[in-house]
Amino acid sequence: MPLSRIREGRKLAELESRSVGGWHGSTERPHYNVSRHKYKLAELWRLWDAGVNKFDRDGLRHYYFAVHVRGSLVAPIDKLIEGYRRFRQRYFHDEPELFASLVAQGQSPAVAVLACCDSRVDPAIIMDCEPGDLFTIRNVANLAPPYEPDGMYHGTSAALEFAVRVLRVGHIIVLGHAQCGGIHALLEGESPGVTQGEFVTSWMRIAAPARDAALNDATLGTADMRRRYCEQAAIQLSLGNLMSFPWIKERVEQNQLRLHGWYFDIGSGELIRLDGRGPTIKETPMV
Repeated sequence: MPLSRIREGRKLAELESRSVGGWHGSTERPHYNVSRHKYKLAELWRLWDAGVNKFDRDGLRHYYFAVHVRGSLVAPIDKLIEGYRRFRQRYFHDEPELFASLVAQGQSPAVAVLACCDSRVDPAIIMDCEPGDLFTIRNVANLAPPYEPDGMYHGTSAALEFAVRVLRVGHIIVLGHAQCGGIHALLEGESPGVTQGEFVTSWMRIAAPARDAALNDATLGTADMRRRYCEQAAIQLSLGNLMSFPWIKERVEQNQLRLHGWYFDIGSGELIRLDGRGPTIKETPMV
């Protein structure tokens, strides 16, 4: 980490407890109200000494500059490079056979996973997969759009087409998760003072029926219950949208393709299979 940033961090001790500074390559230091975001100066100082400077900016949690890697402080990009070194050592020096096979024979994954781009929910890590095991499609809130061959830009649909018609996967898993930010925004609406997004708001309209079902169910008495229900209903909605693609529907009906709805609880670490639809959604732990 540059010494200038360490010195800048030490200036936290000189700040009053009502605000802390953020630094983003600008000469102007923005201020954040600590009490409003429930962070105290002592806690920030403790995190800094632990290698993580943590505070809230625009309502989102960010981690800046330093993280622990094997007991040392490194910048985020350096952490990625360190990880790449381990990856290369394992797969191109210690165990080169896997990638040699993937290069010679190409990829042939049996499973495609439609997952959220949330940084906490990586399908390959959750299911401890090797390279080549999964064809992974990620977007906001792991949504499958309906079939719309209108000549516009459809990244998720293009990836699904490649998975089904070219790779001929035998399974598609829609992998949702707890604490989904997209679903939270769908349920709660735009936050005060936040400009409506150019893309996310319209994208999340795909899951509007799941939102309506959650808000209209009188048995869901808390916000957490409504959010979990909506997260799971959105998975079922996406499974239904997948069946609107004719080449998916055809392969499902010919028993050449199976669709699965899974839900990962990031709080408990539990992976759940979802069965049924609407109020009858049944949760079955995978393990």
